[in-house]
Amino acid sequence: MTLRPYQLEAIRAIEAAFDSGKRGVVYCLPTGGGKTVIFSEVVRRVLARGQRCVVLTHRIELARQTVVRFRAAGLDAGIFNAETKRFPSTPATVAMWQTVHARSKKGAFDGFGQFDLVVFDEAHRAAAENATGAIRAFNPKRLLGVTATPQRPDGKGLNSLFDELILGPSVKDLMADGYLCPYRCFAPAELVDRAALRVSGGDFVSSEASARAVKNMAKLIDNALKYFPAEKTAVVFCADVEHAECSASAFRRKGVPAAVVHGQTPEPEREKALRLLAEKKVKFVVSCDVLTEGVDVPNVDGVVMARPTKSVVVYLQQVGRCLRPAPQKTAATILDLVGNVYEFGLPSEDRQWSLEPVLKNKKDSAQNRKVKRCPECFSLVPVSARFCKECGEEFETRTKNICEKEMTIKEITGVGVNVEAEKAKRALNLPYKDAVAFLDTYASLLLYAKLKGYKKGWAWYQAKDKGLIVPNGI
Repeated sequence: MTLRPYQLEAIRAIEAAFDSGKRGVVYCLPTGGGKTVIFSEVVRRVLARGQRCVVLTHRIELARQTVVRFRAAGLDAGIFNAETKRFPSTPATVAMWQTVHARSKKGAFDGFGQFDLVVFDEAHRAAAENATGAIRAFNPKRLLGVTATPQRPDGKGLNSLFDELILGPSVKDLMADGYLCPYRCFAPAELVDRAALRVSGGDFVSSEASARAVKNMAKLIDNALKYFPAEKTAVVFCADVEHAECSASAFRRKGVPAAVVHGQTPEPEREKALRLLAEKKVKFVVSCDVLTEGVDVPNVDGVVMARPTKSVVVYLQQVGRCLRPAPQKTAATILDLVGNVYEFGLPSEDRQWSLEPVLKNKKDSAQNRKVKRCPECFSLVPVSARFCKECGEEFETRTKNICEKEMTIKEITGVGVNVEAEKAKRALNLPYKDAVAFLDTYASLLLYAKLKGYKKGWAWYQAKDKGLIVPNGI
């Protein structure tokens, strides 16, 4: 196995962190950068010292892929999942952490002792209660987590398990060196109204996003066929199972070969769908969640995002599916039909990662409040008021158009997307209270105020109400 320069540096940095006394290390590398290659070499070195190692993952496809790669590298590895009665005696084992947790609760791992190394693949999931329980079952001396996105949608930090974060090269770096594929990103030129969607667990409620998407199925089908002509293939990410099934059926009615993959799809059918996609015998594989992480189909030409998300983790994992280079693949196509790029910027933009928790605004959104603030005099009035009782300001009243207008797609180019400016522009097309709910940073509130001709104090008060800033002395 020939390692790339940055992979060799990653292994050196990981071993140096452990040698310095760190017990838990997270290595962050963009999707497609070769995280499995890196931790396979770390595991090889552990086994060479006569020590034991377990790799924990959350999907059977990932477990099988890892075992195949281990064995190809000459490592003696077994697999442990719900169908396995006994834990393998091999020096290295790839295990489903859900199964480990379930069995450990029954005392199935009593007497196993301490393992020298536990590797947690997709480490942003490690803070989940059952995942943490699985790690503890092996009582590891050292814990290595690998992920492209060391952050959870719910904002929970990874610092309870890990004490060191090592950052590998960025998407931009890997593209410059030819290790990831260039891309072209296309998104709606007009507003995609997401303000009415409720949020739960750090992301949009999937059933609501699905209901809206199913009503506008024609836009998905027509645009997907336009931006993926001829032999071009793509993975289509949908909001829920119903959305995925309806989308696949709609493609087939057009005579387009499409397969659907979600949590209820039997494993043999999942494997067949991915094989047919790799062989370009199906044009689209339509997915709900299952293909977001750890699936290798290098020759897929792009992705279609039909699922809105508030999670940068979900966003980057999805777009990362198409960034692996392949012969005859000059540039991947990212078709973002739901405006996620306006929330998170282009995939190659620089990002700040941390093991610390990400604070979430727990205050009620503007649309759930009983009062609103006048943009002119800042006094509070009932949310249903049409005029300010203090200054007489007339509030904007816009009726929501239930039928969305025709979607126009544009290419998102340049160094990056000015996320705050785009948010402010998008908010202009929303009713006042929805616009306030939509703007979730002080910067976007300031830009919106400027566009509307409001005073800066309006943005300050709104940011204060949202918990985005804290007044002096508090």
